[in-house]
Amino acid sequence: MASTRRRPRRLTVRDASITGADGKTYRPILRGEARRALLDDLAASYEIGSSIRDLVEDRGLPFGTVRLYLAEAGVTMRPRGDRYRNA
Repeated sequence: MASTRRRPRRLTVRDASITGADGKTYRPILRGEARRALLDDLAASYEIGSSIRDLVEDRGLPFGTVRLYLAEAGVTMRPRGDRYRNA
């Protein structure tokens, strides 16, 4: 007989990261002014020349999240690779 156990729900918190029952640390979901401030900061850094990887290291966020935030901020992405950096 197949197990009927449900997968644990993702935790959503706004104030601080927390540790779930599975031992993983969950980051708060940013909304409102905090999200807008982060989007503006990421967009400004990217537009002056920081790479997505630089932003990932600086902010401690996953690559996909940074890319999603940049797209949400309306940033036009540069082509991939270093060969375009100083062209």
